[in-house]
Amino acid sequence: MVSLVRLKDIPSFGFSFDDKIYHAIAYFVFALLVFNYCYSKNYKRGLLISAVIPIGYGIIVEVLQFTMTTHRTFDVYDAIANSLGAILAVLVLRYLMKTKVKMN
Repeated sequence: MVSLVRLKDIPSFGFSFDDKIYHAIAYFVFALLVFNYCYSKNYKRGLLISAVIPIGYGIIVEVLQFTMTTHRTFDVYDAIANSLGAILAVLVLRYLMKTKVKMN
């Protein structure tokens, strides 16, 4: 679980909020993967599940960082970045579904 280990030498975008960009990208991809699974299983609420699981997981990981590590801390802005990444993925997927883009 990358969220609980010490990370070094991560490339910088040059912003003070680089880590938030990484969080959003990671959870965007996470939501896409959850949706892909849901889509392959023909779940009716795949979009909802694709948002709820990554957001819930992101919150749980932030709490675990606070309680189980000495080198990571709880950061509400990380949780927000995680959530925004997942929500953005769901919005993109919803748009693609409405425009009838083939998902296979």
